[in-house]
Amino acid sequence: MRSSFFVISLLLTNLCAGADTVDAPNMDALVIDQIPIHALACGPVALLNAYQLSSDDWRASTHRIKGSAEEKFNYFTKTYCSRFSRNTYQKRRWDDKNGIRPDDLTEAINELHKKAHLPAVRLERLFLTKGQTHPELLVKLHASITQSLMNGFPPLLYISRFVKITPITGGHRWSEVSSHFITITSTPKILEVGSQNCRFSYVDPYSLPMTSPIEKIKSSAKTPHLWYPEILLPLALV
Repeated sequence: MRSSFFVISLLLTNLCAGADTVDAPNMDALVIDQIPIHALACGPVALLNAYQLSSDDWRASTHRIKGSAEEKFNYFTKTYCSRFSRNTYQKRRWDDKNGIRPDDLTEAINELHKKAHLPAVRLERLFLTKGQTHPELLVKLHASITQSLMNGFPPLLYISRFVKITPITGGHRWSEVSSHFITITSTPKILEVGSQNCRFSYVDPYSLPMTSPIEKIKSSAKTPHLWYPEILLPLALV
């Protein structure tokens, strides 16, 4: 038996840049569409879009990545994603059948950043920790997005969709069936006390320039659900 679900506990919506928001430094940048490149190119393309939207210092430090959108993609994947993954058995970091995992993308980015003398990025898993409440996790997420944008690097958000598989013999396991990377470009400066969601703008490499709002999906009490988001953030200012 398979119970399929996809739950987003944040409200993803478009914001107008202004005094009340923290925005990516280069909001007028020309962003890249993954569709002409590859169906599973969202991770590298979301990163390339982050660089396009980043501060002058970040863009100057990533000058090695040049050419057309496809040439930039090929340079990054061949140079930093062709080696075998340390996180998945006998698979390369990126390939045309599996795309790329967030932990592999993190390692690839940090190899590039080390050569470019840029700050390392960290992969932050957005699960509740012991004793943490949902509002506390929301405050932490908002602070992370805000700080990353202020550091000049629009963070990447990775969201997975899982299904619960229950064998006839009993027990169950969760299996990932789809995932996607987006690039966050704007968020309110202040998260209101008691907020139940965090609004932010983003560039979706699969439906440019920005997607229409995705609203919180309500599931019945009988439907098991799992939301598995991760975010890539810079460790320091350039």
